[in-house]
Amino acid sequence: MAVTLRILRYLLPYWRRVVLLYIALFASLGLQLTIPMVIARAIDDGIGERDSRFLIESALLIVGLTLLQGIFTFARSYLVQSAAERVAYDMRNELYAHLQRLTYAFYDQSQTGQLMSRATEDINNIRAMLVMAMRPLVLAVATLIAVTIILLRIDLLLAVVALSIMPFLIWYSVRFGVAIRPMFLKVQEQFGSMTSALQENVAGSRVVRAFAQEQAESDRFEAELEELFERNLRAARRWAFAYPLTLLLSGVGLAAVLWLGGYQVLTGAISVGTLVAFNRYLTLLNDPVRWLGLVVNRIARAIASGERIFGTLDTKPKIEDRPDAIELTKARGDVRFDDVSFAFAGTRRAALENVSFTAEPGQIVALVGPTGAGKSAIVN
Repeated sequence: MAVTLRILRYLLPYWRRVVLLYIALFASLGLQLTIPMVIARAIDDGIGERDSRFLIESALLIVGLTLLQGIFTFARSYLVQSAAERVAYDMRNELYAHLQRLTYAFYDQSQTGQLMSRATEDINNIRAMLVMAMRPLVLAVATLIAVTIILLRIDLLLAVVALSIMPFLIWYSVRFGVAIRPMFLKVQEQFGSMTSALQENVAGSRVVRAFAQEQAESDRFEAELEELFERNLRAARRWAFAYPLTLLLSGVGLAAVLWLGGYQVLTGAISVGTLVAFNRYLTLLNDPVRWLGLVVNRIARAIASGERIFGTLDTKPKIEDRPDAIELTKARGDVRFDDVSFAFAGTRRAALENVSFTAEPGQIVALVGPTGAGKSAIVN
């Protein structure tokens, strides 16, 4: 929950867009919920009474409602995409700026590919989650509440039969999200490992060729790809099992409503138009149930990615500028080492020991020594 709330805070600068998004969303939903009622009246009062004029008016009304719904749907889609893209833009800038402040020790212990994965794939997962959470999640909850109320008002018995499976479907979707989250975290970690292997080979291509290690490096990269494939496949297999089960349960509920509703039509308890409208509303519940599964999927991915990103953002630089630090302008100072010693983290052997020298402005200083003497450590 803490990770999700931290992600949502990035939306605060764009609250006006979010407000407009929900105005368009609820307007679109209201129009969508009106259409089944128009269809019911067209069947009962138009076809049942053989009133062709009423049928034409109903058809034109449906066209108008659908057109308005399309306009509001376009608005909500544009607004949610633009807000999510702005959040991704801000997160990438913040992550990059933070990486610039971290010390060399951090980079010695981090893989470049993992950091690149955080700035690309992980932030893309968060952007996709925001698109799904801001629109389909809210729309799914609002649709479930509104349609449930409408169904109960149409026919209490039919509504109880139709909605009896909903608690189980919602419980299963939430439980599924909790179970699949660790799998997505492993996928993201392996994606970073694969990216690291690719980056190292591209950056060190001359060294790989010089030592004739092309086949060995290809085998190593293929092993990384194979592991990524297996982890993705395990997550996909778990996901593929969930959707048919929800579809089957929805079909059972629809069949029960058709049988009971058909019997009520035959006995005159409800009209044909009412049964058609009821089934239409019941069909509208299929999408929210399916969206819940998709949203749980996206949120699980985003939380896994958010943990990785915020883990980097929460890393404190070991060397920080003082609040009153003077900004360095153009300078031509000297470089001075005064009895400097240095050792890499996790090693006892010093890479540099009691090194002293001065490089004056414009002076060329050559560092000479065998491999491992500390020349690169001095430059870094």
